[in-house]
Amino acid sequence: MVENKLLVLGIFCIVLAIIGRGFSVFSASVPVINSVKRQILLVLLGLILISPVVNPNALKQLKCNHYARVAIEQNKTNLKVQCKLSGNQWHDDYHKHYAWCLNQPIPHPKYAIDARKNALATCALKQNRSDWHF
Repeated sequence: MVENKLLVLGIFCIVLAIIGRGFSVFSASVPVINSVKRQILLVLLGLILISPVVNPNALKQLKCNHYARVAIEQNKTNLKVQCKLSGNQWHDDYHKHYAWCLNQPIPHPKYAIDARKNALATCALKQNRSDWHF
């Protein structure tokens, strides 16, 4: 849904840039943009907006990069505060986290982040630590 809105907005920006200085409707001149710099910026903005739609994997790759980095930080917290949490999701291998994420439907990596966050929060409660922030 968001991708469709980005596509429409991106195409609109590009069309607006192409129209440039204006167009005529019923013999009336309609000015649109009076600057080449603005036209270039609109084209660039349009291309940026449509890039996740043109390359649908780009958005997922970005999200999986974030997922892997957060998973590693959560594991560092686990080790630092000695929660002793273990299993497939508790390690510091970026490539394994990233590859796992790429093979999951969109909401699953967020669920995994939330599950680790909840496990760390439970550990904090057991250790009576209110100064931990996840």
